[in-house]
Amino acid sequence: MALAEPRRVPMPVWAALARALDPSAVDAAGLQQLVKANPELFVVDPAGVSFRHEYLADRLQSTASAHSVSAVDTEIVDWLRAREEGIRHPRGWAESGPVGRYAAHGLAMHASRDGQLPVILDDGVALANIGQRELLDAACATSRHGVATTDTAAGDARHLWLCGVQPKDDQPVWAAWLHLTHTARSRWDVVRGIEDSGIHLPWKTCWASWRPPGSVAPELVEHGSVDTLMHVEHGGRPAVLAIGPSTDRQAQIRDVRNGPLVASCWKGDIPESLSSHLTVPLGPDKQPLPDAARHATLRGTGGGEDGMRLCSLPIDDVRVYGGDSGLFAITTNNGPHEDPLATS
Repeated sequence: MALAEPRRVPMPVWAALARALDPSAVDAAGLQQLVKANPELFVVDPAGVSFRHEYLADRLQSTASAHSVSAVDTEIVDWLRAREEGIRHPRGWAESGPVGRYAAHGLAMHASRDGQLPVILDDGVALANIGQRELLDAACATSRHGVATTDTAAGDARHLWLCGVQPKDDQPVWAAWLHLTHTARSRWDVVRGIEDSGIHLPWKTCWASWRPPGSVAPELVEHGSVDTLMHVEHGGRPAVLAIGPSTDRQAQIRDVRNGPLVASCWKGDIPESLSSHLTVPLGPDKQPLPDAARHATLRGTGGGEDGMRLCSLPIDDVRVYGGDSGLFAITTNNGPHEDPLATS
């Protein structure tokens, strides 16, 4: 149990840990008898069993050989992953019960100690169920410098934290942010895994021409800044006119349904060749929408050291966001007029 991560351990997990160290170890029933016989050593609560004194766990862990630690981590990672289907929950593994809570809080650290963290970070099902703090802790334990690697889910956890994105105790929201960052990188294998994870995402990214905070990937740096959004129609289809800051005023138009550029970037006035294809969208009364209803500018959102600035606009059945790192669009459970990224 001293090799557990975290150290409050459900009985089935403790039994698996014990068998990993010694295949002839007692089962969960035998461990329960051990706990009853030694109340001065253990504390029992609905979440599991822990040592009454943390120093005892530290002392026992320090005496374990590297081979023993590796054997336990390898076995418990496989044991937990084999139970993923049974711990699925709309709000994440941690809500499914003690074993699911242990998996959500401990899988990444066990994988980190065993050298398997990159595998977990590339698996959308597991990734969607692991909290932001747990990703950061595991990544720091892996890194010699204690810093999460850039352009990975662990890097996203760090940089989004610095931007003020810290959805504590709300795994579906954190999974939605990971869905966004991996859509931006076109990591469709991870995106599909997040969607198949069993978590009910409160919002889902439709498309992204956006650089995740902290990313240095060359293909993402070119997306540029946006500080103004306008709802327009291009050839009769809903589109978004996105304009950069006053220092360059570069503009682009994208189809809002799936995100492709429908007009290449330009500066200055709208080119004549393009203006003939643009119209002002109509409201329910069949009258042109007023500018105020189809226009958005930058605002602050979140907090943190680096902050994040976004503007957002409901267009058709999506909500489009623009900001310092480009554009993306989402759908929400309650329709485009819900703004889940708004400042609270």
